[in-house]
Amino acid sequence: MLANRAVIERDAGGTKRTYLPFTDGGWSGCNLFYLGTPQALKAVDFWKRLEAERKRPWKMAAILGPGALAAFLLRRLTLQGAVEKLGRLAGVRAAAVPSPFGLAAVDVDKPADLDFVRKVVGEA
Repeated sequence: MLANRAVIERDAGGTKRTYLPFTDGGWSGCNLFYLGTPQALKAVDFWKRLEAERKRPWKMAAILGPGALAAFLLRRLTLQGAVEKLGRLAGVRAAAVPSPFGLAAVDVDKPADLDFVRKVVGEA
């Protein structure tokens, strides 16, 4: 699951997120995955390789192959195109599920995020 920058800014404005730039907007991961079959577990190791490069999107595109890297550098890589390529390389059927909730992209890995979440749930 991913959330679009506009949705995140609407629901969690002021938080710092990492956005992957695609032709159809900036997207941030929500750390929510559905693995519908045992075969889907193969995608986890591949995803770990990609996730390790999330601060360097061009490197993520390079892992997907030269065509994806070229499309990324030319600003023609779509989210759907990247996910389809990821699925083919991992040997699974993959799909991006856009979240209508920007808060889904907020994880608590920095003190500022914890402060934000406390405000959201009414503890601050």
